[in-house]
Amino acid sequence: MRKIILITVLLFSLIGCTPDDICGTVQRTYIGYNEYTGQVTYYFYINGQKKQVNTEAWLNYGVGDYVCLTY
Repeated sequence: MRKIILITVLLFSLIGCTPDDICGTVQRTYIGYNEYTGQVTYYFYINGQKKQVNTEAWLNYGVGDYVCLTY
């Protein structure tokens, strides 16, 4: 039974991403700040790629979490 659940979860995680999605484990986080505009920009590093995320994603996920970002 445990193997069936594990296989089901694995299949859903593989099927859940479209080609435009970027899925992976958050390796590190970064905050960018523009001194001229005062704008704060949030980033996750996923699979070695720096990707901009919104404030909600930044607050809900952290290093070590598995995420799928849709663009």
